Amino acid sequence: MGRFINRKDPDYHSRALELKTDADLVASIVLALNFTRRIKSQVKSTQGLIQNDCVAACFTPEGLWLAANSQSIREPEVAHLREELCDHEMDIYTVVNGKKNVMHAEMQLLHELLSEYTADDIRGLEMGVSKPCCTPCREELDKFGIRYSAYHNDKVVNWQKP
Repeated sequence: MGRFINRKDPDYHSRALELKTDADLVASIVLALNFTRRIKSQVKSTQGLIQNDCVAACFTPEGLWLAANSQSIREPEVAHLREELCDHEMDIYTVVNGKKNVMHAEMQLLHELLSEYTADDIRGLEMGVSKPCCTPCREELDKFGIRYSAYHNDKVVNWQKP
């Protein structure tokens, strides 16, 4: 579905930007808003936190669904996102499933989608992610026919099936 991207390549950042979809950009905006509001000093350790977190976004018939790997998405971020999207009426839902830092944002959304819709209903939906999907997430999204822009094959230490 998505395209492979090597996170160790010198061109990683420019390639990742080229592949980003609108849903990826929404996820990236939420991640940036989340850390901007929470982290007061931008030092190496706080920048490391933002590199480890991930936000996923999925537009469904009911509205926009969001999930984050480790940071909770709060109402100030949702309100600011509505401003950025210029859609004050859009329904935006935040999803929390699985153990914190273990169930990736993509899998939290997949879990919620499967609880609300049939597998046929979600086939073809697009999931935006603030960074490329890992291999286990890619495999699960492919299994259900959910589109995403990019993936990597770096080993991940924490992962939980939806």
